[in-house]
Amino acid sequence: MRRADPAGGPPGAASADADRDRERIRAAVYGAIDEVGRGAIAAGLRGGAGAGAGGPIDRAVRIAAGRAGLPDPRGGAGLRGPAEDASAATALTVFLHYLLSAASVPSQRKVRVRGEEIDVVVPDVAAAPAAVAVCVAGEAGGARAEARTAAVAAALGLPRGRVWTAGWSRAERADDDDAADAAAPPAAGPRGREYLASDGSLGSLVPDLAAFAASPAAAAAGGGRRGRGRRLGLSGRAAGA
Repeated sequence: MRRADPAGGPPGAASADADRDRERIRAAVYGAIDEVGRGAIAAGLRGGAGAGAGGPIDRAVRIAAGRAGLPDPRGGAGLRGPAEDASAATALTVFLHYLLSAASVPSQRKVRVRGEEIDVVVPDVAAAPAAVAVCVAGEAGGARAEARTAAVAAALGLPRGRVWTAGWSRAERADDDDAADAAAPPAAGPRGREYLASDGSLGSLVPDLAAFAASPAAAAAGGGRRGRGRRLGLSGRAAGA
């Protein structure tokens, strides 16, 4: 029997609203990609000035923010509450999946390992611990984001520095985050890299993942023995589909 929505709406209303919101954000992201130009974004992925602040990837993120009703990541405003945090994470996930496909970076996406959902693994789960995982967060640096990255590291058996974070912005320190940090066990090892839409560093994430995928560490693992060459796209479709 389907349960009624806890807010009092009809059964499944909350799920349907969430699906519509994801599709709205996905349309905003792809509209921004097309406005900036896929060729320009591909050039940005090859590195150089195009990958940083003011480059094509940065411009596409800012256009998508306006179309999706999110704060301009370069405007200095933080995210307003859990709903906006979730929407920002959705936008970043769509961007990251597109960029991984455009750059032909071998990866697995939205995989569940030991009960933990992991946004991206490069090259794939079979290559762990010679792999990098990426956690997508609306705001990086807060206690919740840090706890999730630590959980991903534990699930995959990765050094903490091999779990990178993609965030819309960096969380301001708050009392609840400080309390959560004090209660949580310290993360083992140095923290991984952080890439933010708010400072333009997001455009460097995929080139850095591509460089890692081509590194001796990844090559020694066979580029991922299981599922080699498999690049899972949104909703389980093959990447680029």
